[in-house]
Amino acid sequence: MPARVHPRDWDYYFRRNAPQRGGPLQAFIHMFVLILLVGLLTFGIIFALRYNEERLSLLAETQAEQATAEAEAATLNPAVEEADAPPIAQTLGSGNVVASGNLRREPGVVTPETVIGQICSGDSIVFLDQQTINGAIWYRIRVTNLAASCDPQRVGPNTEGWAHNSLLSAPAP
Repeated sequence: MPARVHPRDWDYYFRRNAPQRGGPLQAFIHMFVLILLVGLLTFGIIFALRYNEERLSLLAETQAEQATAEAEAATLNPAVEEADAPPIAQTLGSGNVVASGNLRREPGVVTPETVIGQICSGDSIVFLDQQTINGAIWYRIRVTNLAASCDPQRVGPNTEGWAHNSLLSAPAP
């Protein structure tokens, strides 16, 4: 049955300032915006999932490297390595590292290239020599025993180098 036509419909739909009805262009714009929003949402989800997957794989690699480094440090036997140490001639005494810092090839802070590696708080050392440079006291030391792992770039046992006195305890005979 056909809809009834009211004589006032013409006046309602086609008068001045009448409510506009959408046409095909407006429908196209609505569909385009909807498709664009769905596409951006999909791209964002895919990007987030890939980023999270990459972050988790890097985290797993880092944890594996740390576990390997800790296992290597745990397998070190200081008693065996002390037997392999070169004989200690004339020393100033022994002590400990009280603050982590750089072990250098030369006394004084010259350049970053002089850094051999890191010494860590708690490492046992032997004092071999002493020099005063620009009012600062530098000791040539040999690391004898390692404390708990603190830095991936730490030096190994029997490594010799120069360290500032602020990093070290006082030499004990």
